[in-house]
Order: sequence, then structure tokens, then C-alpha cells
Amino acid sequence: MKKITLALSVLCLFLMPSCKKYLDIKPKGIQIPEFYDDYVKLLNHKTMMVADNPYVVYLTDDILLGDLSVPFGRYDQAQENQKNLYSFASGAIFSDGADDYLWQSAYKRIYTFNVVINNVLNVPDGSPKERETLAAEAKVGRAFEYLILVNTYALDYNAQSATTDLGVPLVLSEDINKVYKRNTIQEVYDQILKDLNEALPHLSATTPHRFKPSKQVGNAFMAKMYLYMGDYENARIFAEKALLDNNQLTDMTKYSIKTTSTGIGFGRIYNAVTEDVYPEAKDNVESIYARYGDGFIGLSRNVYASEDLLETYKHNLPTGAIDQRRALFFADNSFKLNNQTYSFLGKSMWVPYVLFNSGFNTSELFLIAAEGY
Repeated sequence: MKKITLALSVLCLFLMPSCKKYLDIKPKGIQIPEFYDDYVKLLNHKTMMVADNPYVVYLTDDILLGDLSVPFGRYDQAQENQKNLYSFASGAIFSDGADDYLWQSAYKRIYTFNVVINNVLNVPDGSPKERETLAAEAKVGRAFEYLILVNTYALDYNAQSATTDLGVPLVLSEDINKVYKRNTIQEVYDQILKDLNEALPHLSATTPHRFKPSKQVGNAFMAKMYLYMGDYENARIFAEKALLDNNQLTDMTKYSIKTTSTGIGFGRIYNAVTEDVYPEAKDNVESIYARYGDGFIGLSRNVYASEDLLETYKHNLPTGAIDQRRALFFADNSFKLNNQTYSFLGKSMWVPYVLFNSGFNTSELFLIAAEGY
């Protein structure tokens, strides 16, 4: 036995240099992040700039599905998971083997955020400040994903039961072979808060575009997190902090529906004076942290607005006034698509054709502050 052990030891000594040399060879066609700019590119990839999936709205009172008498928004044409949500079916929402794109996409992005957080501070280039800022941006991104996940797949936050209510798995490393369990809702919120507190001191006051988090984003994030937790005082405090940096709202009175040509698609909502289309998330003055819904068109032509939703646009309006959101974003009774008109009498459909922001907006901050008061 001793001879075998000795022989193996000698063999290992000979093999170690060649093994190291083999491991140093980079696979062709694959870029392994080594330098600061490599990690910048990871966060700048287009897949990192999307947020949610619209199928969760099928669980709300905001939508209505039609029958065979309408061309769009029919229950029989909905996907299985949409039908299950809409009908409050018992059992699993997704069949075995079906893709849950919200869950899968969120954890893919979390994996990339983890790669940046756990490695960028050790790269040989980039200033310490640059590396800290990039890690902070990734922590905000990871926290954002977990705020969406825990509020989609778990119970609402309840201070009395959050330490025992199950949330979602906390994945904080790149180890895909580790067995993960569902953490409690409190543990998920604690991690969100930890990421934000660690990130805030290193975020810049301004950023080159709205997809990168600034200090204002950190404050807006805190406001929304505390709102979800039912801590209205802190929600108000952080909302007002964020509004100090940007309190602009889009002047929707300047926009109208284009009635010329087909009147559909991007450009359907436009400014008649400047000819500008309604601003998407990256250009909208309301956007603080821009994230595109990864299926923004998923509700257009697939659902109708419920009476409950439409009624909300009538509340507290002066006599003769209209809510511009109602006027611009919905089509009543019919809709024109590719020069063909489709009728759905008595129904209203959400068809804005605008890349809205699923991140943080000033309009939301005003509502959070008001809720706090």
C-alpha cells in the first residue's frame, strides 16, 4: 500500500505542471472575464436590462379574457399558465417541463450579478473606485431581482411571520452544483437590505444612462422595499430623498393618438407639435432606473381591461376632464392592425406600443410618499 501511495505521489508531482498548463489554456470562442472592462460588458449586455414577465397580471383583477366572439384576448388562446392564473386553478401553475420565464430569467441575471460582485474587486486594472462602483451596481441589480422574486413567489411581507414564511432561494455564488433551499421571506429581505446598504456609499450621483443605478436609485429602491414591508414612514422618507434628485413627470397632455396611416405600432402615441413618439423608458424624464419588461407586448392584443381597472381612471376627475393614460393607452371597441380593423364591441384593450419602464419612476415615488403620509 505504501508503494502504491508513493508511486501516486511521484506521478502527481510530474503531472502538476502539465495540469496547470492545461488549465491555463482558454477555450476558443469563449471570453473569460479577467479585466475591469470585461465585467462592465457583462452588466451592459441587453439581457441585463429587462425585468419582469407580464403573465403575473393574469392573477389580478385588471384584465378580462374574451370568448370566441372576439378576435383577440380570448381565453381559449391563452397559454396554460395564463389560464391557470386567470381561473385560480388548483395545483401547479406550470406543467412539468414547462418554462417559467420570470423565474428562469431572474436567476440567470442573478448569476451574472454574482460573477461581478464576487470577482470584479480582484481584477488587475481599473481604479479601486471604479471596481467598487461596478460591484455596487451589481448589488443593486441583484437586490432588484430578489424584490421581484420574493413578491411574486411568496406571501406578502408580514413582520409577525416573515421569519418562518418561505420565500425564494438565495443564490449568492456562481456555484451551480450547490443544493439550494427556499430561504425565509425575512432572510430574502435582509439580503436585499444588505446589498443596498453596501451599494449606496459607492453609487455615483449621476450615470451616463438610466440602466445604471445612481444614488437616487438606491433611495427609490429603499422606498419601494419599505412600502412592501409596510414600513410607511421609512418609505416616505426615502421616496422624498429620491424626489430631491428628480421630480419630473411626463406632460401627457402633449400627446395624442396618430390617426393617419395605420395608427398602430411604435409611433401610435405621438406629439403632434414635435412629431416625437411617446418616450420609452430610456428617454422618459420619469425614469430613474430603467428596466424593460421582457414581454412588454405580451398584454397588447392578448387581454382586455376589466371594468375595475377602467373605473380607476375616472376617480376624482373634474367635470369634463379625462385621464390621459386612459385616452392614450387603450383602444375602445376596435383596433387597427396592419390596415385591418378588428372589432371587440363593449370592450377596451391595452395597446400603447410603448416600451414602458418596469424599474423605478418618479410617478411611483409620488404615490409612495403619499401612501407614507
